[in-house]
Amino acid sequence: MAGNGTTSGLATRILRDDNGIYWYLSSVFECFDPALQGINTHETLTTSIHSGSDLVALLRRDTALLNIKDALTSVSISSPNTFSPPASSPPAPSPLPMAPLCTFQLPDLLSRCTYPLRYHENGDAIAAASDSWYEKGCSNFTEEKRRKLSVLAAGKLSAYAYHDTDDDRLRCICDFMQLIFHYGDVSEGLMIKGNEMVADIVMNAFWFPDSYRPTHATDKIHPKQEPDLSKLSRDLWLRCTRDGGSGFHARLRENLGLFFDARHIQATHRQAGVIPTTQDYIDIRRDSSGLKPLMDFLEYTLHIDLPDCVVEDPFIRSLKQSVNDFCTWSNDIFSFNKEQACGETYNTVIILMKVEGRSLQDAVGCAGDMCFKALDTFRESRRSLPTWGLEIDRDVDRYVRSLEGWLTANLHWSFMSGRYFGAKGPEIKKTRIVELIRPRPVMRDIKN
Repeated sequence: MAGNGTTSGLATRILRDDNGIYWYLSSVFECFDPALQGINTHETLTTSIHSGSDLVALLRRDTALLNIKDALTSVSISSPNTFSPPASSPPAPSPLPMAPLCTFQLPDLLSRCTYPLRYHENGDAIAAASDSWYEKGCSNFTEEKRRKLSVLAAGKLSAYAYHDTDDDRLRCICDFMQLIFHYGDVSEGLMIKGNEMVADIVMNAFWFPDSYRPTHATDKIHPKQEPDLSKLSRDLWLRCTRDGGSGFHARLRENLGLFFDARHIQATHRQAGVIPTTQDYIDIRRDSSGLKPLMDFLEYTLHIDLPDCVVEDPFIRSLKQSVNDFCTWSNDIFSFNKEQACGETYNTVIILMKVEGRSLQDAVGCAGDMCFKALDTFRESRRSLPTWGLEIDRDVDRYVRSLEGWLTANLHWSFMSGRYFGAKGPEIKKTRIVELIRPRPVMRDIKN
């Protein structure tokens, strides 16, 4: 499983609590980089050990999970095949051992991405209105959901990235920003069929915004009652179709479809336990990040409709892909800590570690180099833009300056929002030092 500079192992214990229930504790440890002395420990507590065969099954499961031949296994009973409770009352279980502290350093993206950061003059009020719209449109909106909505601050990202627009169109992009984050978060918690259902429901809303049109195909039966996701999507798209250009409409639907296709591939890989190659991951992630439809909204917010000859120009395409790459790879760097703690594998840093055998810091540095390359490509393509005439050139110049704004907006928002670093964002922005989160224990019951 592990590449150069990485070691793995498995240690297990049987513990008994004050109620006489026996617990199986497995500590799967992975040292990302011996030089850092950083240990990433995955712990699983499993209750109700009824027999020796249960214990053997658990040991086999965890060893297979590691996919290593030399797992270190120590069990606090004489033999895994002859499990029996101790005759005397054992002491209460000892606390879980804390993993040694491990830190890594973020690449210095801020010093390389120096485009001006601007904010819409009415951004706060419009962001608050968008939050209210999203909250009212979701059934059973709990306090925890409200907290996550506030921490995300999607409206603030919109007000930075689309600062040069009117209030009504900023409100539309704020609402779409809420939805694209929601689409992504929902899809990560679903397997193949669930992702297909979400994709169908949302795309139907963008194709037929006037009314809910559930699919009745045998393998794609939608709910009779319209889901919240459909209501919100239709409400947004109805507003956008009133005055947006036809080119914007077509491109956004196409790229939103690619977003869901890529999310479906991710779900397929997740369900099958597949780790893609680095290049396959890059190709999938460029669509699954959601940046393509978000960049389509630039035309809408600027009140322009670029002709196909401009949109298909290789340098314009290069500019858009460079923005997509910079924002996507930097987001993967920033979200790595949270995602590794949850066991997620679809992340640039994790792919570089697992596929290419890099240490943690080396993988973060490599992902940073990918960001720097994207910035260099953006600048080269901007200098190489052709001319299409005075009027179109004016629109193109505004569009490209808005792409520059996306680069800096996403970068600074990543430290303002609590999505990646919680309350430590401002501090980490200064120091670039991140403490590795200890993976969360997972509770599972043994079932026959």
